[in-house]
Amino acid sequence: MAEPQRPRVAVIGSGIAGLTTAWLLAQGGDYDVEIFEREAAIGMDAHSMEVNDGVRVDVPLRVFSRTYYPNLVALYDLLGAKYVDADYSFCSMLLRSAPEAEDRVLFR
Repeated sequence: MAEPQRPRVAVIGSGIAGLTTAWLLAQGGDYDVEIFEREAAIGMDAHSMEVNDGVRVDVPLRVFSRTYYPNLVALYDLLGAKYVDADYSFCSMLLRSAPEAEDRVLFR
C-alpha cells in the first residue's frame, strides 16, 4: 500500500509571518510547504540574516521591544539568532504655527 501523501501548503509572502509559518509547518515533516514570493529575494526589505546552518531569519525591525514582541523574541531565541539589548527612548512632537492647529495635537 502506498504511503499517504502529505498535504501541500502554499505560503504567500516571505515576510516575517510567511517565513515563520513555513518554518513551523515544515518542522514536523507533516506538510510539503512551498513559499510564493513576488520579489526576487525572500524576506522583507529591512534585513535578513543566516543562523544555524543556513536557516534564514528575517529581521523586521532594527529595534524591537521584548515586551511588545514576545513571540518574535521567542522565535529568535529558538533559532539561536543573536541580538543585543539597546537603551533607547522615543520622542515625538508636532510644531504648531497657528492657533487653529490646536485640535490636531497628537502628543504633549
